[in-house]
Amino acid sequence: MIFIMAAFGGRPDCHDDSPVLRGAEGMILPNICLFRSKNRFILCRVRERGQSVRQVPFVGWTDGGNPFMGENIGNGTSFAWTAGDGMNGRRNAEECNAALREKMLYLLPEAARLESVLPGLTLIRHDGERKAMKCFYHPMAALIVQGVKRSVIGKREVCYGEGQCMVIGVDMPGVFHIMEASAQKPFLSLAVSLDRHVITRIMEEMPSLAEMRETTAAPISVAEAGADLLDAFIRLVDLLDTPSRIPLLAPLILREIHFLLLEGSPGACLRLFHSGATQAGRIARAVSRLREKYAEPLHIEELARQANMAPSTFHRHFRQVTGMSPLQFQKRLRLYEAERLMLVDGLDAGVAALKVGYESGSQFSREYRRQFGEPPRRDVTRKIQRS
Repeated sequence: MIFIMAAFGGRPDCHDDSPVLRGAEGMILPNICLFRSKNRFILCRVRERGQSVRQVPFVGWTDGGNPFMGENIGNGTSFAWTAGDGMNGRRNAEECNAALREKMLYLLPEAARLESVLPGLTLIRHDGERKAMKCFYHPMAALIVQGVKRSVIGKREVCYGEGQCMVIGVDMPGVFHIMEASAQKPFLSLAVSLDRHVITRIMEEMPSLAEMRETTAAPISVAEAGADLLDAFIRLVDLLDTPSRIPLLAPLILREIHFLLLEGSPGACLRLFHSGATQAGRIARAVSRLREKYAEPLHIEELARQANMAPSTFHRHFRQVTGMSPLQFQKRLRLYEAERLMLVDGLDAGVAALKVGYESGSQFSREYRRQFGEPPRRDVTRKIQRS
């Protein structure tokens, strides 16, 4: 037998030590031995004489989830070795974020907002700080890969940065501000749209998630993105290199992302606002109906009936979730859609106003100016020139 050594913190003489774990006995991996020398561990690969040899790296993980690279550890520590191509172990969160940063810099060599060919995935790069911008958030998971962003959504203000993920469980108007960005160190983020039907199916298929009842939760949540979630984002972005695989693999990875979010710290937000058994869930469905039929006349009594609430109760809970009344919410939806129609589809203000449900052009102009600070034509011209 010949030993190929992966010695952590030196190369002690293995012959004087006894193997503490042998792969041949099925304790780690075939042809792998783990030796202890003093207070350090050495991982060895065993091969038969005459076989070709390829040096391979080894990475281990303690049962606490931290990477094991030969640090001093006491007796009794257990190891779960992850076998991959070349015997590489899985990456930790910092390594995953670095890989994602490198990939995004390749895909976005300059400042841009990329609505990718993969439905629901958006990649964003800013090369400088951005003043506060108004927007309308839909249910989504937004990951900051580099930089810092401040968002005011409803009545809540959050500031989150590298390696953190913000989850929004219900449609909400908001304002965002890019706080740290430069051409040398651009702001990088990606966003994935969340599908209410996927969330509902996962909760139905996993009773343990559905049984975790929450009575209160904010419609948004910010938390550190763990290695598993970051790895799923990497695999999703990697699909952009092979578009032919997107129809088959993207739904699987997106479902995995939904599950990881439900299972993790943002889960309370998603479970509460996607459960028909809670008042928040019924309000979330009412918000979805408003979003789908924003151009139609608003009937509060009908929305309240569908939510199984009295109109006054519905109005109160709607304001608690969104920070505004149903009528204000509908107006905001109409104005943001009109802005999109003018910016993206090139419609003039009059046509856009009619498409989103306004019967009076003057009323549309007044409310647009109140929301965006300028009349429609001037505002759209300025935004096009800036972009």
